[in-house]
Amino acid sequence: MKNPYLAFFIFLFFFIIYSCSDKKSGLDLALEAAGENRPELEKVLQYYSRNPEDSLKYRAARFLIENMPYYYSCTGASLDTFKNAFIRITREGTVGKQALDLVEKRYGPLNYQMLEKVPDIKTVDSGFLIDNIEHSFMVWERQPWGKYIPFDTFCNFILPYRIKDEPLENWKPVYCQRYQPVLDSLLQTNKIMDASLLLYNHIIKESWYFVMEMPPPHVGAGYLLEQRSGSCRDRCDLAIYVMRSLGIPVGVDQVLHNPDQAGRHFWSFVLDEQGNSTEFTLWEEAPVKDLQIEIEKKRGKVYRETFGVEEKCLRLRKLEKSIPPSLGSLFLEDASSGYFQSNTISFSKEEMGLKNREVCYLSVFDIEGWCPIAWGEVRDDRVIFQDIEPGVMYALTGSGGDYSDPVYFPFILNKDNTKRYFIPDTNQVQTLNLERKFTMKFMKPHMKRFRGGFFEASNSSDFSNSKVVYTIDRISMPKYYECEITVPGSYRYIRYFSPDSSLCNMAELEFYDANNRQLTGEIIGTEGAWNNEERLMKQAVFDRDPLTFFNASESQGVWVGLDFGKAQEIKKIRYLPRNDDNFIRGGEQYELFYLGKNGWTSLSQKTGVESRALVYENAPVNALFWLRNYTKGKEERIFTYENGEQIWW
Repeated sequence: MKNPYLAFFIFLFFFIIYSCSDKKSGLDLALEAAGENRPELEKVLQYYSRNPEDSLKYRAARFLIENMPYYYSCTGASLDTFKNAFIRITREGTVGKQALDLVEKRYGPLNYQMLEKVPDIKTVDSGFLIDNIEHSFMVWERQPWGKYIPFDTFCNFILPYRIKDEPLENWKPVYCQRYQPVLDSLLQTNKIMDASLLLYNHIIKESWYFVMEMPPPHVGAGYLLEQRSGSCRDRCDLAIYVMRSLGIPVGVDQVLHNPDQAGRHFWSFVLDEQGNSTEFTLWEEAPVKDLQIEIEKKRGKVYRETFGVEEKCLRLRKLEKSIPPSLGSLFLEDASSGYFQSNTISFSKEEMGLKNREVCYLSVFDIEGWCPIAWGEVRDDRVIFQDIEPGVMYALTGSGGDYSDPVYFPFILNKDNTKRYFIPDTNQVQTLNLERKFTMKFMKPHMKRFRGGFFEASNSSDFSNSKVVYTIDRISMPKYYECEITVPGSYRYIRYFSPDSSLCNMAELEFYDANNRQLTGEIIGTEGAWNNEERLMKQAVFDRDPLTFFNASESQGVWVGLDFGKAQEIKKIRYLPRNDDNFIRGGEQYELFYLGKNGWTSLSQKTGVESRALVYENAPVNALFWLRNYTKGKEERIFTYENGEQIWW
């Protein structure tokens, strides 16, 4: 078959069908699927059958083999080329997204679908599996907290020999040799959380080059041990490799779709002696219980990745022919009750759209529309969902391929578990002043960086005898600002001087004379950038790209400006702070919708005027709105309008 990706999933499809039939044990089915590799797997079972003292190891071997048909490695010449090129380019000094862009420019993007999927069940040999089991049991028994870790926890969060689709490597001894000395020399207690925090602090001493757009597959243990670069998921993988190799139960939790921003999100968790989980993210959030971070997280539902197949995931395949991609994994355990208070929410047939259906989905809004994050089986004309986070906008959506279309009006779950539905009232109207198309949640912390920043002009290159011509009091919204300069005189040099610890996050600067002509000159300012990222050096402030900004590597005395070459009278400054380019832009085409009984209803298209709000009159009260931008960009969020403000969901 020409497409190796398709070949593997045809094999997996039939394996799942047979697994759901319950006619044979999972072990029997796995051994049949192994084909010519069956003797290798039987060697492992026989090895642990000889001695009664190895009965637990036998169960562990069986657990791995029964789940092995669902796992594979990705291989191919294009993957080797990509990895080798990425490593070479980063060693030459180009890092992060710039390195990825350079690799793709030279060799083209990596095509995941065309990589060969090599099934573990047909390739894993007995020696590899026995080595993994022996090492896992060794650290489980050796570490002082091992006696508190149940066998089921051990199987899913210490025992596994791989994570997903990375290269097959005997990584545990290598990682253990690297990191066990850290515990031996510094750990002064017998507690899991102390060990995990110690390892966290040791790991983050090395730099991490974040590449959000890192393509699949997972890069693997060997790569991460040395390279320290990748996406948020790769950071989670590194935590797994380090801590599982030492007998610490860790894994990955995730939201399938963020309920108040775009996309999916992963983070790590560690389980303590009582089985309680604490979340963390390498280089971002330490494994400390109840650690407060600046941005409040909304999750809706949280899922934990297991190594073993979850029965509820198999149940969905029995009921549904067309399954939402977000719920397509067989390894999702609902972990929501560990993040917010447990609850049970029931929906009537009217709330399900008065249709007979076997399954109903609970959805949140993502960039392209409603996306399922949970499913419920309809029984007696009702569907029940458990452990739903309050304060999130949800919609029930249909089954049978219609899982992106709401069957009733959207709602917020209140703290007392009642529902507040947003049913538009077209008999009561309001005027909307819209300044953005996307939430401000993640921009607010950056806006604090500009308070107290000032512009100063001088005729000396060292800015001696300078005059402050304008001081920024506060910025609440990332958009273009204009300020008139009333300080008299002509000056050759002008600069923006950033407050301490704010990294001079200015995105664009423009200076104008008395005739409203834009002044030009040589870019001057603090050299370098954080992680030496070229696109975020001082030149970014004058590149006419609103999404690039100066991100200095120093925390004090940072500035950027222009040398005009001769003294000039400066009458106006136009500046744009660090931003996400989701404010209203001049000349761009927008359309506002509200969610009505028959879906999204337009309230007309409008052309934006630079840094001015879009005004919509006669908008219904108690409605959910969606502002689309047809000119550019992807980030858009739903919102309500209350007390003259956009409330983002």
